[in-house]
Amino acid sequence: MLANLRQDYRRLASYRERSGFVFATELLLFDNGFQSVMLHRMARWFKRHRIPVLGAACARVSITLTGVDINPNAELGPGLVISHGVGLVIGGGVVAGRDLLLHHQVTLGAPTPSRIGQMPRIGDGVSIGAGALVIGGIEVGDGAFLGAGTLVIRDVAAGEKVTAEASGGTFAEAGA
Repeated sequence: MLANLRQDYRRLASYRERSGFVFATELLLFDNGFQSVMLHRMARWFKRHRIPVLGAACARVSITLTGVDINPNAELGPGLVISHGVGLVIGGGVVAGRDLLLHHQVTLGAPTPSRIGQMPRIGDGVSIGAGALVIGGIEVGDGAFLGAGTLVIRDVAAGEKVTAEASGGTFAEAGA
C-alpha cells in the first residue's frame, strides 16, 4: 500500500511540477483526486487482508468526501492520478496497470448488473478523459488515449487514440 502511495504521489508531483511537505499537505487536505486514491489504497489493503468493514468504510468515506466511487476490489497499479475526480466510478473487477490518468466523470465498469464480471482491463500509461465510459470485458492497451466523452465498448490497441466524434456520437461500436 505505501509503495503504491509513494508512486502515486511522485507521479502527481511530477505532473504538477511541485513537491515537498507543503505540496503533500495540500494534497492530503484539499485535493479530492489524491484523497480518493489514498482512501482506495487503504480500502484495498483492508479488503486484501480480510479485515472486515474497514475496506467498505474507506470506500464510503471516499464517496462522501470526494465524490469518487472506487470499489475496494478494483486493482489499480502504482502511479494512479485522478484529476478532478468528482463523479468517477470504478467497478470491483477492473484491473489497471501503472500510471493511469483519470479525469472526472469517468466510468470503468460492467455493461449490466447481470454481466457484473465483465469489467475492463487497462494497460500501463493510459489516459482517460472526462466523461469517458469504458464498459465491459474489454482490453485497453498500454499508452492508449481515450478522449473526453468517448464510449469504449471494444478493445483498444496499445498507443491508440480514441476520441468522440464532433457530432457527439460514440467513436465505434463493437466489432468496428
